[in-house]
Amino acid sequence: MTAVAGKAQNASFKRIDGIDCRPLVTVNGKIVDPLSFLALNREDIKTFKVLTPTEAIKKFGNGRSQFGAVEITLIKIAKTFTWPEVAKRFYLIPGSLPITAKLYYGYFGGLALTDPQSFIISVSKTESMGITMNDFDLDKPVVSICIKEIEVKDKTKGQSLARPFDKDIDAVKKIFDAESEKRVEIRDAKPRIEG
Repeated sequence: MTAVAGKAQNASFKRIDGIDCRPLVTVNGKIVDPLSFLALNREDIKTFKVLTPTEAIKKFGNGRSQFGAVEITLIKIAKTFTWPEVAKRFYLIPGSLPITAKLYYGYFGGLALTDPQSFIISVSKTESMGITMNDFDLDKPVVSICIKEIEVKDKTKGQSLARPFDKDIDAVKKIFDAESEKRVEIRDAKPRIEG
């Protein structure tokens, strides 16, 4: 798991900066925006496989997976929205949206999507979406997508259901958490003029 934390990215996704160590993410065999990983409901995941950078480069090509990769297969009944579908749900016209979009989750600052057109989100995790006019990090209009955290429950007993790959999911999530925390630190260190 440490290998992934240190290294996966697809050449079609340009790295945002040196803080960005996101793995390449595939869902049902299709490459998606890496932040789709955070926007999927754990209960929808059937299989979850982590590839080291070496394995990912062999599979996806040199330079495409320098930080490793995550392969996710969803259960058949899983319902997801694509970028245009989630925009439509919140009455936004995809063609008129600003190019920059940020995913907000948990208590951390938003993370910018690298390729909104390939972003997918579980229907059950969509909470809200809107245009933020004064983003502290980017100083331009940004689409903000808020997701809610959903705990996996055992439907028969109402308790949390542990699965073999849940530890892997948590380990990959730490990569995004670390990036988010670092971005919050950088944002908070910038002087702001208000008023």
